[in-house]
Amino acid sequence: MVRRMPPRNRSSHRAALIGCGVFLGLGLAPAWASKYIPLSLDEAIDRSEAVLTAVCVGKETAVRAGNIVTTYRLRPLEFWKGTLRAEADGTVHLEQIGGSLKGNGSIPLAQYIVGTTPILDGEEVLIFARTFKPPANRPQAAAAVQTPLTPGAPTLLTPFQGRYSVLTDPQTGEKFVVNPGARAALANEAMVRRQLERLKGVNSEQRRALREMTGRGSVGGPQGLKDFESLDDVRAYVLTYVSRAREEPNPGRRP
Repeated sequence: MVRRMPPRNRSSHRAALIGCGVFLGLGLAPAWASKYIPLSLDEAIDRSEAVLTAVCVGKETAVRAGNIVTTYRLRPLEFWKGTLRAEADGTVHLEQIGGSLKGNGSIPLAQYIVGTTPILDGEEVLIFARTFKPPANRPQAAAAVQTPLTPGAPTLLTPFQGRYSVLTDPQTGEKFVVNPGARAALANEAMVRRQLERLKGVNSEQRRALREMTGRGSVGGPQGLKDFESLDDVRAYVLTYVSRAREEPNPGRRP
């Protein structure tokens, strides 16, 4: 049986550590590492150092500073904005708090942050990314504490609004974007895998419902993705917005 967290620890920026059905004492993610800030699509583009599509080709998990950290190996397909530090094999290593691993004695451990969604092996995703920088205004004593994420490493723009699944319409072959974890309080890999399996054969009416779900600001943003029928439509908007942003201080809501 899983024990509920006390009310004061149930805000969206807290992480639950779960192992064999009980909470384990690995610690909680610091508030600055997973703060939720609702963003529009334009704001997400502006604040991201890179916007890209990619395929997950592997992952590694480790415990750092009392948190489980997953490092996803992403093979970039196309950068729509900026770039990220690449490894020798051309992959981008993107770090995110949360994941699962085996602890001492092969006891399974897992850490899930409310509102986040893990990336599955082989999954094609749309990523809004930034380089992780610990806040400079932290007190000196706190600044000396090890951070779970590696300073300078690529990570999601926000844990809640930085990653979306790219699916293919089985009838038309057209790709579209959806947030598979938008309705899940704790989205683990098994939940995401089941959700993506259910979404493989969606029809046009279901796609409209999925777009509405993806556009919800509470967990499904950036708001505005629901306005696009296909991945190509999102790509065209982002590329046009980035191009206009180079020429105009405020390129506006729509190109």
